Amino acid sequence: MKKGIFRCVETKSEHPWLITGSVNCNAKGSPDTPAVFTSRAGTNFNHKAEWKKLDRSIRGGVPSNYYPTGRVEIRKGKATVYPHFESPMAECIMRPG
Repeated sequence: MKKGIFRCVETKSEHPWLITGSVNCNAKGSPDTPAVFTSRAGTNFNHKAEWKKLDRSIRGGVPSNYYPTGRVEIRKGKATVYPHFESPMAECIMRPG
């Protein structure tokens, strides 16, 4: 299982391009190998901090909150996806076909 964060950069195709930050973990959500998390709690990645780590050619000069984001948490052997669509690009995902 993996937990982490994702950012949906390409939203206009059937196969969106996701930038992810993830780590393999056990059923309780604890990492299988040592990981450096950037969240305040120290248990997952922070979207803004991870965005700053990416090369400028990938970021494209847009702020960290420009694209829709989300995270995946693992608890009791189940993965839960928490989408966060409050961004300027969210309409691309939310708009009906």
